[in-house]
Amino acid sequence: MANSTEGRVPFLDHRVVEFAYSLPRAYKLSNWGESKKILKDAMRPYLPGYILDRRKAGFGMPLRSLFSKPERVWSLLDKKFFGDFDNFSVADIERLVENHTEGREDDASLIYALISFQEWYKIFLN
Repeated sequence: MANSTEGRVPFLDHRVVEFAYSLPRAYKLSNWGESKKILKDAMRPYLPGYILDRRKAGFGMPLRSLFSKPERVWSLLDKKFFGDFDNFSVADIERLVENHTEGREDDASLIYALISFQEWYKIFLN
């Protein structure tokens, strides 16, 4: 989680962090590459195996629902910004947003990419 906010607040307590750093490697990583060994062993009496032994899963952003209303999308997308570029068609972007918000297409990822590009450009190249 090098580039995001850590959500496991109890593990941020400095005493827990200092304790974790003081432990030998074998307590944190088993011989078979199992990570968080001591934490899993400590929680085994309280959590079912399907929780402790499952594969790591990422957290996906709910982009489709975040961009479900045209007002929300247009509050984040700047038509004038894209109109200043030869390689972008505002009409195509409007059609993309309309198709998405009316449920004909799922273009949430593309809308997110446009917003990300816009913000990146404004920060670094404007």
